[in-house]
Amino acid sequence: MNKKILALTAVLSLGIFSVASANDNMTFSQPVRLLKHNVQSGFEKEFEWNDVDYSVQEKNNQLIFEFNDKKIIEKHDIKGYHVTGAEIGDLNGDNYPEIFVYLKADNMEPKMRLIGYSSNNGKSMSQVYLPQPDEANVREAYKGFRGFDEMGIVENTFCRRFPIIENKDGALYMNGMMRQIQFKLEDGESCRILAVDSYYDYPIMEEK
Repeated sequence: MNKKILALTAVLSLGIFSVASANDNMTFSQPVRLLKHNVQSGFEKEFEWNDVDYSVQEKNNQLIFEFNDKKIIEKHDIKGYHVTGAEIGDLNGDNYPEIFVYLKADNMEPKMRLIGYSSNNGKSMSQVYLPQPDEANVREAYKGFRGFDEMGIVENTFCRRFPIIENKDGALYMNGMMRQIQFKLEDGESCRILAVDSYYDYPIMEEK
């Protein structure tokens, strides 16, 4: 991680931007507040959808998904990450749920990670793929993305938002705008994919 990004990470860890906190290579347009994720050790959460139980658990550097009374179990190595939250929703309108788990790195890496599953008629689960910001088909939507993002299900739509950070003459500049990307869940060849549906920018609210 370069020095400028590290400095921005340190400022964000306080939850509030201020001009006084910036170094000579960092410019902020205005004071802003961003939500911080709480580190939760030993995360565990249970859900119920149409009388079917679903659960996620963080244990021994593993993320464990259990579905249909433990008839289906999926495990992921998440060493170096911690869970910040989990949600359930029906993103593709098939009356079966998607379960998304959000993670942050234990170090100062500012980009969130998603691990999610989609139910196949309640009989099996398929992992959901979120394209990376540098992939060609989503690159335009992620222009100005350098992390410090938030993820969530809003009215059965998956959203990701982040402050837009520009590079001007070698200096990082926060232009005072947030971008929110809305995704739709589509069937892919080997898994379900979160495809960009729309995105828009809006001003970051000044702290009062």
